[in-house]
Amino acid sequence: MSSFSTRPLVYLSGHVLHLQALAKDLTQSLYPEGAPETHRMNVQVNQSKHLVVSGLYANGKMDVIEWLKAKGF
Repeated sequence: MSSFSTRPLVYLSGHVLHLQALAKDLTQSLYPEGAPETHRMNVQVNQSKHLVVSGLYANGKMDVIEWLKAKGF
């Protein structure tokens, strides 16, 4: 967690070539369709080529981390 903010952040290190595809996959498969979290979650790739996930609460951070682990990150 960043010491400069109270927002939960997930840092993905390493070289990911297809960030747009990763963002789409995360958006479509992290939560079941119709779950309340899907309406709050915003996944985007910024100009610095970082995958940014916002709109989730602290427990959402753990969901993203577990999803990434399951995908082999």
